[in-house]
Amino acid sequence: MNKHPFVVWQVVGFKNSGKTTVVSQLIKRLQQQGYRVGSLKHHGHGGPPLIEGVATDSGKHRQAGAVVSGVEGDGIFHWIAKKQSWSLEEMLHMYEVMDVDVVLLEGFKRATYPKTVILKDEYDLSLLEECSHIDSYLYWGQVPFFSIEEDGAAFSIYHSKSIEELSKRIIERCK
Repeated sequence: MNKHPFVVWQVVGFKNSGKTTVVSQLIKRLQQQGYRVGSLKHHGHGGPPLIEGVATDSGKHRQAGAVVSGVEGDGIFHWIAKKQSWSLEEMLHMYEVMDVDVVLLEGFKRATYPKTVILKDEYDLSLLEECSHIDSYLYWGQVPFFSIEEDGAAFSIYHSKSIEELSKRIIERCK
């Protein structure tokens, strides 16, 4: 259940799976449809995240049109604020003052928001056991390399070139 005045949608996957590319494309698409989009990335590489710059993932989110972007790692939440640690809910609460319609989360695999899981190959299947609240999965190859079902109901499946279709699914949640 979403307890925020905006839709929260997650994009998760292993390192170098294309999460930042997908989130940036979703930001552009949603922004083109008139939605105010924020982004929040989990810096899971150890140590604090880089401060600024367009080469950072959060910088790419801003370039794509995010009205606010943040990154959390090692207790540092870049808005810029520091405390011992930040819960995802505390960080999302900060986004409430930004009057956004959607916040796209990059990472935060164990959070309980609807999520799209990026699967590049069969080695990524373990993500399906690590994550809950999976709405869909996205693949990069020519055809999906497997079919997934959970409790008898198939996930929605998107190709990486079908960002418009995935954005429509997120927009449905906005209404």
